[in-house]
Amino acid sequence: MTTQRSIELPDHLVKQLDEYLKDHPGKTLSSLVTEALEMKLKQEMLQQEISIGVEQVKQGAYTEYDDESLPTLLEKIKANGRKRLAQGDRA
Repeated sequence: MTTQRSIELPDHLVKQLDEYLKDHPGKTLSSLVTEALEMKLKQEMLQQEISIGVEQVKQGAYTEYDDESLPTLLEKIKANGRKRLAQGDRA
């Protein structure tokens, strides 16, 4: 489902937008706005996750690894990744 919206942009952005679309004929205004919104939402989500991680570190909720324990962690990560790929889970 799609919905039409109307937006107002400052003249300098309209000029930049027109130039961008002229230079990228495979793009449409709709696809450009969709990409920009998706990037903005992803950025906000990442900023939120970083904030959570910073709080966890402040509260001591983390594990330190050294030269001896790091290889075990990496093997667990690889094993989990292989298992997810085998299950078709690419998330």
